[in-house]
Amino acid sequence: MDNDPTKIKWDRDRKQSVVKFITSPIFDITKVVLSLYRPFVKEWLYSDRFWIHVVGQMPQLFPFAGAENLTIDVTGVGAHEFSCLMSSCISCLDHMEKSQCFPRYTYRPATKAELAAYRQARVEGYEDTSSLLGNLETDVLTPAPQAASLLDAVEHDASVQQLIVNGYVREDALKPEAIAHFQAAYAGHEAEIDADAVFYYIYGLLHSTDYRTTYANNLQKELPRIPRVATWDDFKAFMEAGRKLAMLHVYYEQVTPYQGCKIVGLTPNVSKRVIKLSYGKNAGKKGNAAKDKTTIIYNDSITITGIPLEAQEYVVNRKSALD
Repeated sequence: MDNDPTKIKWDRDRKQSVVKFITSPIFDITKVVLSLYRPFVKEWLYSDRFWIHVVGQMPQLFPFAGAENLTIDVTGVGAHEFSCLMSSCISCLDHMEKSQCFPRYTYRPATKAELAAYRQARVEGYEDTSSLLGNLETDVLTPAPQAASLLDAVEHDASVQQLIVNGYVREDALKPEAIAHFQAAYAGHEAEIDADAVFYYIYGLLHSTDYRTTYANNLQKELPRIPRVATWDDFKAFMEAGRKLAMLHVYYEQVTPYQGCKIVGLTPNVSKRVIKLSYGKNAGKKGNAAKDKTTIIYNDSITITGIPLEAQEYVVNRKSALD
């Protein structure tokens, strides 16, 4: 066996496959997907059970390339400090300390009856809408008024939005009981509280300094519990904050760059390959004080300057997002 770590990392199962003369499946380009390796650091992943030692529940969240989903990833029981981050792709187990993730949706293989009903519905009056963060074009099946009975053959409530794509049914991970729990607390606003509203409320609340301080001990010993805030206005504020944070954290690569930053050395033919990012240096200083955190050395040719020190205040998994 070739133990060159740049070619392959042998685990117990792969060593056994050699002993038993089990060959790997043929390379499938559709299994190459983006993954979140560390906060705000994406890498290409070959998502195949043969090569991944433990896949966990990820096939139920992202069963195929292009499967749309959102997950709230949190630090797990026993972590040194609570943190959370939203992702729209498969997350590495170690991108958060002892990480756990809570999805917006789950996927399961569609039955023959569901596929037949879906095709019939597309012909007889169902319409497509958008979902997720509100600007992702998805193929969500919403009953049209004149076709309310078409999902009777499907093993779901016909009033529930349903998506079938690539042979999978996408279902809400937030159960109706959870949504009803919040609707009951804010009389007169029941129609405004759906699964999306609760999902973003949770994300906003998990970023609250008051919440993290009040429940600091609990968050080290157990997964987050989600209280209902006192008023509808408070709920709405957390929900809106959660949605805005989600937009920033999921689509961070599309955000307009901070105008004070400058990229020095970025020319058409310069190499963009990076081995390891590093901060600039403060002359005459030692240790952490020697790091000029307003400057990032991207590689030997490219440097980013003018980074505001306030950027260090946003901490994920005990490190600033820049670290």
